[in-house]
Amino acid sequence: DILYIDTVQCSGLIRVLLPIGQKLPAYCSSLGKAILAFLPEPRVRGLFGRRPMEKYTPKTLSSYAELQSELFAVRASGFGRDLEESHEGLACLATPVFGADGGVVAGISLSFPRFRHPDQEKTERDLVPLLRSASLRVSSDLGYTGLFPGITG
Repeated sequence: DILYIDTVQCSGLIRVLLPIGQKLPAYCSSLGKAILAFLPEPRVRGLFGRRPMEKYTPKTLSSYAELQSELFAVRASGFGRDLEESHEGLACLATPVFGADGGVVAGISLSFPRFRHPDQEKTERDLVPLLRSASLRVSSDLGYTGLFPGITG
């Protein structure tokens, strides 16, 4: 599971309620995928490779093979996405946070109603750089000096 330790609400009337202390299965959340993608594969397999994955919506990943494929994409792009996998109508984007030892320690995510950002490609172009910047800042504050996934050049 992932655990929300802090949240910041938007000023809009319609908001996503993810209370501090709430847990979600890591395999169906952008935050969880952003963290799982940078854990050792045997650890991820130990967590999800031997048991069924509960479907929370019709779009929830349902097999370890699907999760592996998704985590490969997260490692390549440097961010995770949840497109109505944990809750219908909800989308999320997330980036990992790394500690001084280079290991993933947390993540930062943005959650929003799908109707607010219907063009997924544009949303990712606009929001992922902001997430990446925030994660890089926090990672740096924690002593991380390595390369950040998804940043080229």
